[in-house]
Amino acid sequence: CSGALRLGPWMEKWINGEDTGAKVKENNGTITVTGASKNKSYAPVYRVVTVNLDKTPILNVKPASVTGVWYLEAIGGLLKAPVKIQPDTNTTERKSYELKKMLGLSGEQSFELHVGIGSGDANPNMGKETAIAELAFTSAQ
Repeated sequence: CSGALRLGPWMEKWINGEDTGAKVKENNGTITVTGASKNKSYAPVYRVVTVNLDKTPILNVKPASVTGVWYLEAIGGLLKAPVKIQPDTNTTERKSYELKKMLGLSGEQSFELHVGIGSGDANPNMGKETAIAELAFTSAQ
């Protein structure tokens, strides 16, 4: 059973964080988040997701390439505070996150899913980039 999201239709709903220093684009099924700030070291793009955490509690992510660092965060909805799903990393290994457990929620939930790009240090994130080939809610890892 899979709750995989199609990246093409998703792209129309991703919100650029250009005012905060990040841009997003979709190309051949890959989401690319690019740093666009000359003075901020970290910035996200985001979209509101609705997922049934009882049926699809796992978020699978597979970066295709990384310069700088990337991170994942859940914000809003019934969450009392932002939840860092993936702290800063430069890995391109496929990762699986048990969101139901991490968020402490169950059933159908809506929240903002942030995909962030950073320089990894105090330098601006300008030009740093993460391409994500897989981003899917599923019932198994």
